[in-house]
Amino acid sequence: MIKAVQLILQIIKTQVFLAAHSNFTLKNAHIKGNGKTAADFYTGYGVLLYGADNCNIADNTFDSISGNGVLILPSPNKGCSNNIVRNNTFINHIFNITKNGDESAIMMGYSGKNYSHDNNLIEKNTISEMILLK
Repeated sequence: MIKAVQLILQIIKTQVFLAAHSNFTLKNAHIKGNGKTAADFYTGYGVLLYGADNCNIADNTFDSISGNGVLILPSPNKGCSNNIVRNNTFINHIFNITKNGDESAIMMGYSGKNYSHDNNLIEKNTISEMILLK
């Protein structure tokens, strides 16, 4: 668990945390992005849960993130299960929505053949001041 009471991150690139393992917790952090859009939603995010289970993303502020604030994606053979995204604040997110774009402050991405995301809880998050680039 990251004790995030004192964690304030200024992001130079477009991604912050890649959690490709289970039991990751990020709580009470203030994450400030660079205010520039990412090339796509695979390279721009605050937190990426990648085939991870039992993670807790709670009570954080995501500010000026380049793309998705929290992105939940399957690994090549496994979905994400039993994760919680709760009571976070997302402000000033930067998106470059393309014709096929599907960026969001919180996004649970695709399932695949013989695997899916299961029992994930996303609740009580506040999203405001989104900046859409065209």
